[in-house]
Amino acid sequence: MLKSFSSAQGFLSQFNYDFCRERYMAKRSLKSALVSNTIKVRELAACYDDETVQLWMEAWLVNLSQHMDFQISESQSKETAYGLVEVLYMLNLAEITLFFRKLHNGQYGRFYGKFDMQTILIAAREYREERGKILSRMSTKEQQLING
Repeated sequence: MLKSFSSAQGFLSQFNYDFCRERYMAKRSLKSALVSNTIKVRELAACYDDETVQLWMEAWLVNLSQHMDFQISESQSKETAYGLVEVLYMLNLAEITLFFRKLHNGQYGRFYGKFDMQTILIAAREYREERGKILSRMSTKEQQLING
């Protein structure tokens, strides 16, 4: 990642939701996203810093709010991003993209015209549970490749 984007700013400007949606379009199932061998959220923090990951997640939440046509305050985006990073730190970029695509498509519930932090964090935990079920059905060797 550092070879392609030597600065956090370069990463943040490039890896927005629209770019990732196009880049990982073929990853339509949890398993295909899981085994995609893309950089993980925790690895992003190691490449840049925790603040970059936080800002990146906030940008995705702002995109979601614009897509859903509801307002999101700065404190809501910060607090929700913090919660998402805490719950989804082990996911890779393809998985994060799939998670947000599912949120955009209403697969984890409705927002009823307003931002709801709890709906998003519950959805994140549900996504993680679904991911865990897939991992539990994979061989130890396959799991080691993912967790590298």
